[in-house]
Amino acid sequence: MSREKRGRAPGPRPDVSARKKDPLDFLQAIDRLEVGPIDLRRDRLVAPYTVARRGREESIDLVYRFEEPVFDPKSPADRNLAAMVASQIALNYGLFARKIVFRGAFDEADRRFLTEMAENTAREIYVKKLLEPNPFLTLENGNVPLVRRETYLRASLLFP
Repeated sequence: MSREKRGRAPGPRPDVSARKKDPLDFLQAIDRLEVGPIDLRRDRLVAPYTVARRGREESIDLVYRFEEPVFDPKSPADRNLAAMVASQIALNYGLFARKIVFRGAFDEADRRFLTEMAENTAREIYVKKLLEPNPFLTLENGNVPLVRRETYLRASLLFP
């Protein structure tokens, strides 16, 4: 039976490559990771980290304490520095999250830096921790497939 007789319109075939499953989809364990906004004091910064997964959210405060005053909470530069410090841990999750939301006063240079570091970190984790033998990591699926791509950052980075 020809294609036309089965009800398909003649013309180019649909692009099935867009529908192929990404072999790294199994790494995506977090729907959304949200960082901030920070609570800044002279001797500490507190940044809530919220993880959303399968309709549930859980939060924990990341707390940095210093032995002496290092921040002026009213200073925009200090608030910016504290937001950047609080964001560093989130960079480790770019390979495993769908979205990472950074709440804070980030300028264009900050956003570019965080994006570049998230891309670098995702690549580093994929190659050095997942592809190379790692006695501390056991995967249900067996080995992680070797996939070559421009970037291994799976998360969209958002700066609302």
